[in-house]
Order: sequence, then C-alpha cells, then structure tokens
Amino acid sequence: MAVGAAAIGFLREQGWNSTFIRSFAAVALSTAIYHVFGHFWTSLHTPQTFIDLFDAGFFAYLIGNGIEIILAACMLWFIGKQT
Repeated sequence: MAVGAAAIGFLREQGWNSTFIRSFAAVALSTAIYHVFGHFWTSLHTPQTFIDLFDAGFFAYLIGNGIEIILAACMLWFIGKQT
C-alpha cells in the first residue's frame, strides 16, 4: 500500500489532479499498483499461482474498487481545485 500511496502522491505533485479524468487515471493507477503488489505477496505465501489469485481477488473487488476510484478521484480533483 505504501507504494500505491507514494505513486498517488507523486502524481499529485506532477499535476495529475488538474482535471477529473487525470485524477481518475492517477487513482486507478495507484489502485492497480497495490493490487499487483498484494497479489504477488499473497502468491508467495499460498500454493495458488499469481494468475489464480488474480482471478479470485480482482473480480471479487471490482465493483468496490470502481466506487473507491470514483470517490477518491473526486476528492483528489477537489483538493486540486482548492490549491
């Protein structure tokens, strides 16, 4: 999660919160980063392959992550408008 948080902070500093679309892309990229790291870490500690874990973990959280990305992008864009 720290890598995803660092990525979103870096992208914000680079001006990725200037529009809603760019904020959405930044949050989606950050979410993808922590999903990849999380699935990789879990695959090291379970007998399942990375692909099997991706199938089980990605689709189970797809709707929740979609809502999270939209809400976080709105907040990131709003913060960009305030500064």
